[in-house]
Amino acid sequence: MSKLMLMYIYIICLFSFSTLANGQNNLTTRQSYIKNIAKIVGKSICAQDMCFSRTLQAIAWQESSFGNNIIGDRGISLGPFQIKMSTAKRVIKKLNLKEYYYLLEDKKELKMRLLLDVYFSAVIAGNYLKMNYEYAIKIDHWNPWILTVSRYNGGNFNRIYLNKITNKIKRLT
Repeated sequence: MSKLMLMYIYIICLFSFSTLANGQNNLTTRQSYIKNIAKIVGKSICAQDMCFSRTLQAIAWQESSFGNNIIGDRGISLGPFQIKMSTAKRVIKKLNLKEYYYLLEDKKELKMRLLLDVYFSAVIAGNYLKMNYEYAIKIDHWNPWILTVSRYNGGNFNRIYLNKITNKIKRLT
């Protein structure tokens, strides 16, 4: 059986066994796993004095309801953190993530990893936050975290998205 076929079977199973997460109550085992991976990876990825544990959890919650919606923007944004393939490639190159260089040439594998490998998706999303935070520091932004979160979802000041992430961080348990 091909990798692509296995991916489709896995996605169908994911949707078959998951429940809608209204808030954080009644999370499926998979959703709890994604939430926990976001926390662990976020603690390990830091820029200066800022680590991204709760931010990464809130993004997974906002973007995919902790993995319930792993395909967004008409197939452009992928995985629990809704990462574009172009963004993943940029992060791998810019932050010199050598262990993932092979994915720069293998479009199918990169897509599958973003969709199915929660740890990989969290590493890319966390490093994207780090990259944006370091940029904000470099340009001496008045609030680097605000710029970091806004840039995650389009623009230098995306108030609506920023408010959603801020509210989710407050509600994280």
